[in-house]
Amino acid sequence: MKDKKAKHFSNPHLVADTKSKGFCIMKDKKAQITIFVILGILLIGTIIFFILFRQGENITIGGKSESNIKGVFESCMEENVKETIQILMKQGGYLENTLNISFKFKKSKEIQNISYLCYTTKEYLSCINQEPMLMNHLTEEIKNNISKQVKICFDEIVKNIGNKEEAVEANYNGFNVEIVPRKIIVNVDGEITSTKSGQTTTQRNITGMFQSRLYEIATVVQEITNQEATYCNFDLLGFMMFYPEFEIDKALTRNSTSIYTVKHNKGIEEFNFAVRSCSFPPGF
Repeated sequence: MKDKKAKHFSNPHLVADTKSKGFCIMKDKKAQITIFVILGILLIGTIIFFILFRQGENITIGGKSESNIKGVFESCMEENVKETIQILMKQGGYLENTLNISFKFKKSKEIQNISYLCYTTKEYLSCINQEPMLMNHLTEEIKNNISKQVKICFDEIVKNIGNKEEAVEANYNGFNVEIVPRKIIVNVDGEITSTKSGQTTTQRNITGMFQSRLYEIATVVQEITNQEATYCNFDLLGFMMFYPEFEIDKALTRNSTSIYTVKHNKGIEEFNFAVRSCSFPPGF
Protein backbone atom coordinates (compact mmCIF):
# COMPACT_ATOMS: atom_id res chain seq x y z
CA MET A 1 0.00 0.00 0.00
CA LYS A 2 2.86 2.32 0.83
CA ASP A 3 4.46 1.56 -2.52
CA LYS A 4 1.21 2.46 -4.41
CA LYS A 5 0.93 5.77 -2.59
CA ALA A 6 4.54 6.51 -3.32
CA LYS A 7 3.97 5.79 -6.99
CA HIS A 8 0.92 8.01 -7.01
CA PHE A 9 2.83 10.98 -5.68
CA SER A 10 6.20 10.04 -7.13
CA ASN A 11 6.00 12.86 -9.81
CA PRO A 12 5.34 16.17 -8.02
CA HIS A 13 5.86 18.15 -11.26
CA LEU A 14 2.68 16.58 -12.75
CA VAL A 15 0.52 18.33 -10.16
CA ALA A 16 2.32 21.61 -10.68
CA ASP A 17 1.91 21.42 -14.46
CA THR A 18 -1.81 20.78 -14.15
CA LYS A 19 -2.29 23.80 -11.93
CA SER A 20 -0.14 25.91 -14.26
CA LYS A 21 -2.20 24.91 -17.30
CA GLY A 22 -5.45 25.72 -15.54
CA PHE A 23 -4.11 29.12 -14.60
CA CYS A 24 -3.04 29.78 -18.22
CA ILE A 25 -6.49 28.82 -19.54
CA MET A 26 -8.18 31.21 -17.13
CA LYS A 27 -5.69 33.91 -18.03
CA ASP A 28 -6.31 33.41 -21.78
CA LYS A 29 -10.09 33.64 -21.28
CA LYS A 30 -9.73 36.89 -19.37
CA ALA A 31 -7.48 38.28 -22.13
CA GLN A 32 -10.01 37.30 -24.81
CA ILE A 33 -12.85 38.93 -22.88
CA THR A 34 -10.78 42.10 -22.50
CA ILE A 35 -10.06 42.18 -26.24
CA PHE A 36 -13.75 41.73 -27.09
CA VAL A 37 -14.70 44.54 -24.70
CA ILE A 38 -12.12 46.87 -26.30
CA LEU A 39 -13.31 45.96 -29.82
CA GLY A 40 -16.92 46.57 -28.78
CA ILE A 41 -16.04 50.00 -27.39
CA LEU A 42 -14.14 50.89 -30.58
CA LEU A 43 -17.06 49.71 -32.75
CA ILE A 44 -19.59 51.75 -30.79
CA GLY A 45 -17.29 54.78 -30.90
CA THR A 46 -16.89 54.41 -34.67
CA ILE A 47 -20.65 54.23 -35.19
CA ILE A 48 -21.24 57.32 -33.05
CA PHE A 49 -18.50 59.23 -34.87
CA PHE A 50 -19.95 58.26 -38.28
CA ILE A 51 -23.44 59.41 -37.26
CA LEU A 52 -22.14 62.73 -35.96
CA PHE A 53 -20.02 63.20 -39.09
CA ARG A 54 -23.00 62.55 -41.38
CA GLN A 55 -25.12 65.01 -39.43
CA GLY A 56 -22.45 67.67 -39.76
CA GLU A 57 -21.97 66.95 -43.47
CA ASN A 58 -25.54 67.68 -44.56
CA ILE A 59 -26.03 71.25 -43.38
CA THR A 60 -29.69 72.17 -43.36
CA ILE A 61 -30.70 75.20 -45.40
CA GLY A 62 -34.32 76.34 -45.36
CA GLY A 63 -35.50 72.86 -44.40
CA LYS A 64 -33.44 71.26 -47.19
CA SER A 65 -29.98 69.74 -46.94
CA GLU A 66 -27.20 70.52 -49.41
CA SER A 67 -27.83 67.19 -51.13
CA ASN A 68 -31.52 68.10 -51.49
CA ILE A 69 -30.63 71.47 -53.02
CA LYS A 70 -28.47 69.60 -55.53
CA GLY A 71 -31.42 67.33 -56.31
CA VAL A 72 -33.77 70.30 -56.76
CA PHE A 73 -31.30 71.94 -59.14
CA GLU A 74 -30.88 68.75 -61.19
CA SER A 75 -34.64 68.24 -61.38
CA CYS A 76 -35.09 71.83 -62.54
CA MET A 77 -32.36 71.55 -65.21
CA GLU A 78 -32.73 67.97 -66.43
CA GLU A 79 -35.27 68.51 -69.22
CA ASN A 80 -33.42 71.51 -70.66
CA VAL A 81 -30.03 69.74 -70.60
CA LYS A 82 -31.34 66.55 -72.20
CA GLU A 83 -33.23 68.47 -74.89
CA THR A 84 -30.11 70.49 -75.72
CA ILE A 85 -27.95 67.37 -76.03
CA GLN A 86 -30.55 65.67 -78.19
CA ILE A 87 -30.71 68.59 -80.65
CA LEU A 88 -26.92 68.87 -80.83
CA MET A 89 -26.44 65.18 -81.58
CA LYS A 90 -29.29 65.10 -84.05
CA GLN A 91 -27.98 68.09 -86.04
CA GLY A 92 -24.26 67.35 -86.13
CA GLY A 93 -23.12 69.21 -83.03
CA TYR A 94 -24.80 72.56 -83.74
CA LEU A 95 -27.98 74.21 -82.58
CA GLU A 96 -27.89 76.35 -85.72
CA ASN A 97 -25.54 76.05 -88.69
CA THR A 98 -25.83 77.16 -92.31
CA LEU A 99 -23.22 74.63 -93.48
CA ASN A 100 -25.52 71.63 -93.49
CA ILE A 101 -27.31 69.14 -95.70
CA SER A 102 -30.99 68.17 -95.59
CA PHE A 103 -31.32 64.43 -95.18
CA LYS A 104 -34.10 61.97 -94.34
CA PHE A 105 -33.29 58.69 -92.60
CA LYS A 106 -35.36 55.62 -93.48
CA LYS A 107 -36.51 55.24 -89.87
CA SER A 108 -37.50 58.91 -89.62
CA LYS A 109 -40.56 60.74 -90.95
CA GLU A 110 -38.87 64.15 -90.91
CA ILE A 111 -36.12 65.72 -92.98
CA GLN A 112 -33.19 66.78 -90.82
CA ASN A 113 -30.58 69.47 -91.33
CA ILE A 114 -27.27 67.79 -90.53
CA SER A 115 -24.12 69.89 -90.13
CA TYR A 116 -20.88 69.21 -91.98
CA LEU A 117 -18.03 68.55 -89.56
CA CYS A 118 -15.57 68.03 -92.43
CA TYR A 119 -16.18 69.76 -95.77
CA THR A 120 -14.64 70.82 -99.05
CA THR A 121 -16.06 72.25 -102.26
CA LYS A 122 -13.07 71.03 -104.29
CA GLU A 123 -13.05 67.81 -106.23
CA TYR A 124 -10.48 65.09 -105.39
CA LEU A 125 -9.26 66.96 -102.30
CA SER A 126 -9.68 65.92 -98.68
CA CYS A 127 -12.08 67.87 -96.49
CA ILE A 128 -11.26 70.56 -93.95
CA ASN A 129 -12.14 69.74 -90.35
CA GLN A 130 -14.71 72.32 -89.29
CA GLU A 131 -14.37 71.62 -85.56
CA PRO A 132 -10.85 70.41 -84.67
CA MET A 133 -11.70 71.13 -81.01
CA LEU A 134 -15.10 69.45 -81.10
CA MET A 135 -15.45 68.90 -77.34
CA ASN A 136 -14.87 72.59 -76.63
CA HIS A 137 -17.39 73.53 -79.31
CA LEU A 138 -20.04 71.21 -77.85
CA THR A 139 -19.41 72.60 -74.37
CA GLU A 140 -20.02 76.15 -75.59
CA GLU A 141 -23.16 75.15 -77.48
CA ILE A 142 -24.61 73.50 -74.36
CA LYS A 143 -23.65 76.45 -72.18
CA ASN A 144 -25.26 79.00 -74.50
CA ASN A 145 -28.51 77.08 -74.74
CA ILE A 146 -29.03 76.36 -71.03
CA SER A 147 -27.82 79.70 -69.61
CA LYS A 148 -31.32 81.14 -69.10
CA GLN A 149 -32.59 78.00 -67.40
CA VAL A 150 -29.60 77.86 -65.04
CA LYS A 151 -30.39 81.38 -63.78
CA ILE A 152 -34.09 80.52 -63.46
CA CYS A 153 -33.30 77.41 -61.38
CA PHE A 154 -30.83 79.30 -59.17
CA ASP A 155 -33.41 82.03 -58.49
CA GLU A 156 -36.06 79.41 -57.74
CA ILE A 157 -33.82 77.80 -55.11
CA VAL A 158 -33.15 81.20 -53.54
CA LYS A 159 -36.89 81.93 -53.49
CA ASN A 160 -37.71 78.63 -51.81
CA ILE A 161 -35.07 79.21 -49.13
CA GLY A 162 -36.29 82.78 -48.61
CA ASN A 163 -39.81 81.53 -47.91
CA LYS A 164 -38.54 79.51 -44.92
CA GLU A 165 -35.67 81.58 -43.58
CA GLU A 166 -35.61 84.90 -41.72
CA ALA A 167 -33.13 86.39 -44.20
CA VAL A 168 -31.41 85.25 -47.40
CA GLU A 169 -28.74 86.77 -49.61
CA ALA A 170 -27.65 85.40 -52.99
CA ASN A 171 -24.80 86.12 -55.36
CA TYR A 172 -24.84 84.63 -58.88
CA ASN A 173 -21.61 84.75 -60.93
CA GLY A 174 -22.48 82.50 -63.86
CA PHE A 175 -21.75 78.82 -64.40
CA ASN A 176 -19.60 76.39 -66.35
CA VAL A 177 -20.24 73.13 -68.21
CA GLU A 178 -18.05 70.05 -68.36
CA ILE A 179 -18.45 67.10 -70.72
CA VAL A 180 -16.89 64.09 -69.01
CA PRO A 181 -17.24 60.32 -69.40
CA ARG A 182 -20.83 59.22 -68.78
CA LYS A 183 -22.15 62.62 -67.69
CA ILE A 184 -22.56 66.34 -68.21
CA ILE A 185 -21.67 68.51 -65.22
CA VAL A 186 -23.20 71.95 -64.66
CA ASN A 187 -21.52 73.88 -61.85
CA VAL A 188 -23.04 77.18 -60.71
CA ASP A 189 -20.60 79.80 -59.47
CA GLY A 190 -22.85 81.30 -56.82
CA GLU A 191 -23.42 81.72 -53.12
CA ILE A 192 -26.57 81.58 -51.01
CA THR A 193 -26.41 82.77 -47.39
CA SER A 194 -29.43 82.28 -45.14
CA THR A 195 -30.14 83.07 -41.49
CA LYS A 196 -32.60 81.36 -39.18
CA SER A 197 -32.84 81.51 -35.36
CA GLY A 198 -29.56 83.38 -35.26
CA GLN A 199 -27.69 80.69 -37.22
CA THR A 200 -26.19 81.58 -40.59
CA THR A 201 -25.56 78.95 -43.28
CA THR A 202 -23.84 79.40 -46.64
CA GLN A 203 -24.24 77.21 -49.71
CA ARG A 204 -21.66 77.57 -52.47
CA ASN A 205 -21.23 76.12 -55.96
CA ILE A 206 -24.42 74.18 -56.69
CA THR A 207 -23.54 71.31 -59.00
CA GLY A 208 -25.80 69.21 -61.19
CA MET A 209 -24.80 65.96 -62.93
CA PHE A 210 -26.71 64.56 -65.90
CA GLN A 211 -26.16 61.15 -67.46
CA SER A 212 -25.03 61.15 -71.08
CA ARG A 213 -22.63 59.32 -73.40
CA LEU A 214 -21.85 62.50 -75.31
CA TYR A 215 -18.18 62.44 -74.28
CA GLU A 216 -17.58 58.89 -75.56
CA ILE A 217 -19.54 59.45 -78.77
CA ALA A 218 -17.96 62.83 -79.51
CA THR A 219 -14.51 61.25 -79.13
CA VAL A 220 -15.37 58.79 -81.91
CA VAL A 221 -16.86 61.57 -84.08
CA GLN A 222 -13.60 63.51 -83.70
CA GLU A 223 -11.60 60.45 -84.80
CA ILE A 224 -13.78 59.98 -87.88
CA THR A 225 -13.45 63.60 -89.01
CA ASN A 226 -9.69 63.53 -88.41
CA GLN A 227 -9.28 60.43 -90.57
CA GLU A 228 -11.56 61.79 -93.31
CA ALA A 229 -9.52 65.01 -93.38
CA THR A 230 -6.26 63.04 -93.60
CA TYR A 231 -7.06 59.92 -95.62
CA CYS A 232 -10.38 60.75 -97.33
CA ASN A 233 -11.81 57.66 -95.66
CA PHE A 234 -12.71 56.03 -92.37
CA ASP A 235 -12.65 52.26 -91.80
CA LEU A 236 -15.78 51.94 -89.68
CA LEU A 237 -15.85 48.11 -89.75
CA GLY A 238 -12.27 47.87 -88.53
CA PHE A 239 -12.95 50.47 -85.86
CA MET A 240 -16.01 48.62 -84.55
CA MET A 241 -14.00 45.39 -84.33
CA PHE A 242 -11.62 47.07 -81.89
CA TYR A 243 -14.35 49.08 -80.16
CA PRO A 244 -17.50 46.91 -80.18
CA GLU A 245 -19.31 49.22 -77.73
CA PHE A 246 -19.91 51.62 -80.63
CA GLU A 247 -22.26 51.29 -83.59
CA ILE A 248 -21.39 53.36 -86.67
CA ASP A 249 -23.51 53.68 -89.81
CA LYS A 250 -22.58 55.45 -93.03
CA ALA A 251 -24.96 56.57 -95.77
CA LEU A 252 -23.93 58.11 -99.10
CA THR A 253 -25.84 60.89 -100.87
CA ARG A 254 -25.83 62.00 -104.51
CA ASN A 255 -23.50 64.95 -103.96
CA SER A 256 -20.64 62.82 -102.58
CA THR A 257 -21.62 63.50 -98.99
CA SER A 258 -21.33 60.82 -96.31
CA ILE A 259 -23.82 60.86 -93.44
CA TYR A 260 -22.39 59.22 -90.34
CA THR A 261 -24.37 58.05 -87.31
CA VAL A 262 -22.49 57.09 -84.13
CA LYS A 263 -24.16 55.36 -81.19
CA HIS A 264 -22.93 53.90 -77.90
CA ASN A 265 -24.56 50.57 -77.12
CA LYS A 266 -25.11 51.57 -73.46
CA GLY A 267 -27.59 54.31 -74.38
CA ILE A 268 -30.09 55.56 -76.94
CA GLU A 269 -28.19 58.73 -77.97
CA GLU A 270 -27.15 59.00 -81.62
CA PHE A 271 -24.81 61.57 -83.17
CA ASN A 272 -25.43 62.42 -86.84
CA PHE A 273 -22.98 64.46 -88.90
CA ALA A 274 -22.00 65.00 -92.53
CA VAL A 275 -18.66 64.74 -94.36
CA ARG A 276 -17.78 65.73 -97.93
CA SER A 277 -14.23 64.67 -98.77
CA CYS A 278 -12.30 63.61 -101.90
CA SER A 279 -15.42 63.85 -104.01
CA PHE A 280 -15.55 63.13 -107.72
CA PRO A 281 -17.24 65.28 -110.36
CA PRO A 282 -20.65 64.13 -111.67
CA GLY A 283 -20.41 61.46 -114.33
CA PHE A 284 -16.87 60.43 -113.39
